[in-house]
Amino acid sequence: MVTQLDLDKVVKSASLKTQSDQTLAMDVPAIKADVKSKLSKMRSVLGPTAQSRLLELKRGVLVSAAAPGSSCTLTLKLLNAPSPRDVKNRLLSHQKGGAELMLKNLDKRIVVPRTFELWRSVFEFSLMPLSLPSPSNAAILDKWGDQALEELIPARYPNLGVIEAQTQSLKVKHYVRENKEQFFDKDKAKLRITGPGSIFEALFTGNGPSDIQAYLQIADESIATRVNQSDTERLGNVMAAIKTKKRNHLGPDAYAALVRLGFNLPFAHEI
Repeated sequence: MVTQLDLDKVVKSASLKTQSDQTLAMDVPAIKADVKSKLSKMRSVLGPTAQSRLLELKRGVLVSAAAPGSSCTLTLKLLNAPSPRDVKNRLLSHQKGGAELMLKNLDKRIVVPRTFELWRSVFEFSLMPLSLPSPSNAAILDKWGDQALEELIPARYPNLGVIEAQTQSLKVKHYVRENKEQFFDKDKAKLRITGPGSIFEALFTGNGPSDIQAYLQIADESIATRVNQSDTERLGNVMAAIKTKKRNHLGPDAYAALVRLGFNLPFAHEI
């Protein structure tokens, strides 16, 4: 039970991120990587809850935390408790088993489409070498995301040209490098990619470089693609509103198109 609390905290942190409306599709690879890293570490290092309970468990007891507004606690005496010197190894054994089981099923539980990884390579400015003006960093920045665009465009945007998109991406990267202080969020210690005062706000409102329509088309889909857990419930409401009893014969293609528009378009008063 003690070790499971630490394992649950790892999953909970990822769950909270995917419940946020601010989470983008290109954030999902990093969320999964963070979970994988923490679970891998927990195969050999006890979590904070287990660490904090070691002294109690070595005495053969487990003391509950006091409820809010109360000083009462519950003390459980553990029967067949391991010897004091074996407590840590026993806990680590339980934790390792749980972590390995979760890692075994992680790829099934958190599926990351290849497109999300490619979008991250192109648009995650916080990963780019923007701060150091050395020639080597400049060369790395100029090519950053080019391979992702070479894979992404033929597969998903056949109406666009690879060289065209790479050229526009280069213009945007240079623009962000020259104006990075404007977009830096001091509270989060990272660049603001979306939202007020963000990079994408500047690009989509025409305050950035001109003639970047291909780049913005790709960026627009990366923002519009929803990954929030709550969207499942929201989407169900949209589906029910579109396919009413009078629309029972609505074809699958038209139905999918209407659901996509109904879910993503702004309300009339917002236009």
